[in-house]
Amino acid sequence: MTSCRKFFITRRGAGRAATVSAAALTCAGCAGSWGWYVVNPFTPAGWINIRFLINGMGNTILISVIAAVISILIGLIVAL
Repeated sequence: MTSCRKFFITRRGAGRAATVSAAALTCAGCAGSWGWYVVNPFTPAGWINIRFLINGMGNTILISVIAAVISILIGLIVAL
């Protein structure tokens, strides 16, 4: 029985959100299909994955800046 399976059995009575978030933290390595080789810059697949992650980081920053600007504008309108 894997550590993930034991975790789910012992945490059955907990709330669903707590179980899911804790399972994500404890079962990060259960699949066995991820490793640092995924972002190895010495392989072509590694460069593709690194570019994908950097693109995602750029999108995240862009969305955060847009959300901050919109929230400031709405906050000013409500305050006035």
